[in-house]
Amino acid sequence: MKNMTKMSKEEVRQTMGARIQAERMARRIDRDELCKILGITPSHMGLIERGERGVTAFMLHKVAETFNLPMDVFFKSIERTPVKNKDDAKAMKRAKLAACTVDFSERELDFAISIVSAIRGLNFN
Repeated sequence: MKNMTKMSKEEVRQTMGARIQAERMARRIDRDELCKILGITPSHMGLIERGERGVTAFMLHKVAETFNLPMDVFFKSIERTPVKNKDDAKAMKRAKLAACTVDFSERELDFAISIVSAIRGLNFN
């Protein structure tokens, strides 16, 4: 058997949640649309995407079917997944940024926006 890194339950949930969110965002599917497919609430999906709640095998199957992906994709870390082209790489980076900020407070979001605005020379006021 190959030497495999053991992941804790929390790490598995976080990896799967981040992957689901990244794949959803890369395909420009909004959270509400995916929730309807899965029969869950947006708040439940938020818990899944943040890794605070796991997904059932059936939900994972439905997500994989919706995204036309094999189920094992959701067990792979975002950082180790190769991208096929520049658009995929950009979408993945956007998904990573969104995953980093998903549980930010309003104050933290305002601060993040001000940093991005300063970098880009934009004014959102």
